Amino acid sequence: MRVALVIMPWVKPDLPPLGAAVLKSWLQSAGVTADCWHLNLRMAKRIGARPSMLIAAASSPAAEWLFAYHLFGPGGSGELDYTWEDARRQDWFQQLAAELAPDVSESRLQEIVLRDIPAFVQQSLDDIPWQRYDLIGFCSHMHSHSACLKMARAVKSRFPGKPIVLGGSNVEGEMGVETFRACPWIDYIVDGEGEEALLSLARGLEAGGVSGEDIPRLLYRRDGEPVASRLPRALFDLDRLPTPDHGDYFEELDSTGLNRQIRPVLSFESSRGCWWGQIQHCTFCGLNGESMPYRAKSTDLVLRDLEALHRKHRCTTMQACDTIIGQEHILRLAPALESFRSKHELDLTFVYEVKSNIGRPQMQALARAGLAVIQPGIESLSTPVLRLMRKGVRGIQNAQTLKLGRESGISLHWNFLYGFPGESSSDYDRMIDDLWSLTHLDPPLACGTFSVDRFSPYQAAPESFGLRRPRPLPVYEFLYPSSRLSLDKIAAYFELDVRDRPSMPYEAKLQRMVSVWKSAHQSFFVYVRGLDFIDLHDTRPFDGGRALQWRSYRLEGIAAFLFRLCATIKTIGEVTSVCRERFPSLSLARVQDALAEMVEKRWMFQEDNYFLSLAVPLSALTASQRILYERLRSAEWIYLSGNSRRLTSLSGDDSRAP
Repeated sequence: MRVALVIMPWVKPDLPPLGAAVLKSWLQSAGVTADCWHLNLRMAKRIGARPSMLIAAASSPAAEWLFAYHLFGPGGSGELDYTWEDARRQDWFQQLAAELAPDVSESRLQEIVLRDIPAFVQQSLDDIPWQRYDLIGFCSHMHSHSACLKMARAVKSRFPGKPIVLGGSNVEGEMGVETFRACPWIDYIVDGEGEEALLSLARGLEAGGVSGEDIPRLLYRRDGEPVASRLPRALFDLDRLPTPDHGDYFEELDSTGLNRQIRPVLSFESSRGCWWGQIQHCTFCGLNGESMPYRAKSTDLVLRDLEALHRKHRCTTMQACDTIIGQEHILRLAPALESFRSKHELDLTFVYEVKSNIGRPQMQALARAGLAVIQPGIESLSTPVLRLMRKGVRGIQNAQTLKLGRESGISLHWNFLYGFPGESSSDYDRMIDDLWSLTHLDPPLACGTFSVDRFSPYQAAPESFGLRRPRPLPVYEFLYPSSRLSLDKIAAYFELDVRDRPSMPYEAKLQRMVSVWKSAHQSFFVYVRGLDFIDLHDTRPFDGGRALQWRSYRLEGIAAFLFRLCATIKTIGEVTSVCRERFPSLSLARVQDALAEMVEKRWMFQEDNYFLSLAVPLSALTASQRILYERLRSAEWIYLSGNSRRLTSLSGDDSRAP
């Protein structure tokens, strides 16, 4: 029995797809031969690594249109009747073109669609030994669904006797049912986690017949009609899995010569599901589909996988494909990763997604474990908006996470989202003002309105939020003909009904603020601690411009004490309790005045009765920031010496601008 697992564009070419690697190792451990064909790499070879990566990173399913043009569009069945000019006038096309520019011009994009994709499909059909396989599987994830359907149709046309199975996130739930109903060249669809179902299907075909009723969550055909297995889906035990097999990816990377252009980040997994989603599902997120329950792989098996993958593929950056790592799992896994790196004296770095309410001990543990990047799912710094998202954190907690990441030397990758039903413009006015205090911390990678994912509460139960049914994004009208498929059932991404979208008078101001934040990446706000004082050095741009500014301050007495105390979030109750114990004669009014003054000067972040000091240690500066700091300090020292002036305390004339 031989199985082909096919990865189509536009799966990211620089991240070996974990699903195919896991399925290959699982099948082969059971005696079924499997090969992975990374056609996404072959496309990258044809059109260039950079264009391929940009298309794969597109922010909407508009990237699917490149293959959909040749599936149901003018280059395919013609069921969608439009011209190139009709497409380029659409907002989604213009957004895609803007995201690809300047690396891919509009004329080059047209060449890719009209010339490269047909040639790519034909060459893939000719070069891959499809006749060798007893089952051909397409892994449909992200923006690759149209490409999978197009390639599968071409294979079925040439080899009508070859059974074809589809799996992946694009065929979960009714998306899979609708795909199966509308695409008769697909013989089977696996809905959800595929290990057990794919192995059972392969063994059934090997034995000469498949009883679909015996395979959980399998879509199959009986007398030509689509049928869904009624067996419930069981959650897979991750400890049963062998180490993922990425061998075919690296062979393809070498044979195409892309190893000179692409530096891959190696994928692995240590858990599945979302522990927070089990408690409270974020309103717009549908990442886990119907596989929400959280399961973690045993720590020793995670280390087994990491060591084997590192030894075989010699990658030093490894990305966990976990949706979100559990808090308890951090406590187990982080020390094990730290010990593993220390034992072998390795410079391995890891990428993980976490929840943004982690504290300093967890962040420091992750740093010691070798985490270079985390995705904390911050998405806003307004508590009222975060409540609308059901994120389970406050804005000040997200600010603290940004600070802790900078302190620990971990880069935070996050996006700013807005436009949520029920939000207030006043929430954004306050937040935008607060953002000027945070420009020394990691800015968002992107800032924009959110889309409604399939399986998210907004999409699955809009009425519970007082919303009308969300509509598929407009691009789907150019992907699938409504005469063949229901767009409501095939779409993965939706938008709110126009009547449910809030007005966003703050949008331009927020976008400008984020732009300034991104351009101020060299700014810093650091502290240097003495025995009974703290020196602050600050270059954040407060005047609405983009130029760095230099200010120095010295905190003494109660101001220095409070600044240290609020290094992590403290409530006013906690602050006054500690102050009464430390300074019995100190009045509550003096404490409140000192806090208020530091908040006004943007040294401290306040939300309701919560306080957080914002400076990071001098050691947190990057190399280029440290050079800038030393130059500015030298200039300041010369200025102060020549004018016989010194840094003064909080209550004095404390700013310096030499």
